[in-house]
Amino acid sequence: DRASNGGPWSGTFFVTVHCGTDFFFLPLISRANALGFESQFQGTAPGWQVHAGEWWIENDEWFTTNGVPDGWASASYERDWTDVDYEVRFWRAGCDTCANHLLVRGTPAESGGGSLWDSYYAFQYSRSGTYSVWKRVGGVSTPLQGWTPSTAILQGSLWNSLRVVVQGPFLYFYINGTLVWVGSDSSLTSGRVGMGMHSPESAAAERLWVDWATLSPSASGDLPEVSAEQQALNDAAGDQSQGSEARAPDRE
Repeated sequence: DRASNGGPWSGTFFVTVHCGTDFFFLPLISRANALGFESQFQGTAPGWQVHAGEWWIENDEWFTTNGVPDGWASASYERDWTDVDYEVRFWRAGCDTCANHLLVRGTPAESGGGSLWDSYYAFQYSRSGTYSVWKRVGGVSTPLQGWTPSTAILQGSLWNSLRVVVQGPFLYFYINGTLVWVGSDSSLTSGRVGMGMHSPESAAAERLWVDWATLSPSASGDLPEVSAEQQALNDAAGDQSQGSEARAPDRE
């Protein structure tokens, strides 16, 4: 994990070991295990395949993209999984309401325009402090959780870590270590993991940096609950989102 303060243009940072053994899971399988990965993007991005947009390694430290005007930039890891514990650390510049997301159980073949994949579960956040969860099956997107505010999100130009745990039909979404949503859906059983962002039509100022990405097959354990405060917000938003999959509604 790199320094949490300061942006991708900061000249000073430090490196410590990042591990995913916190919260409720049993110790995870080693990152060296062939069934998982730990991508630090220090000069290379082995295993990652670009599907839309231009992606490159910046300063031997970040996997980055300027996005796709009025569309989705995306990359996936070249392997299918069923159950995973998947986490990525993002920094987004530009659009405050545009979606930035993790994808699991995805099929990267483009479907429906805008560079969207054919199928996936998407776990999203915006710079304005909202998140949403979507499923896409055969080119048709459906919200599982509409755009919902959360104090777990660090708004504006700050790093945010998104973590998704998938166990059978059960889906768990963490933002910066806080469980914000739990759901269940059996539409998709396996596929690739990925990441990406949506950009507005004028994408000149848009940028997404990825600090690291890690994955391990998820282990069983006692599962926590979403806090009462967050659950109340989740219930109020439900699955009927204002905005769209690509854009959260503006917040006053």
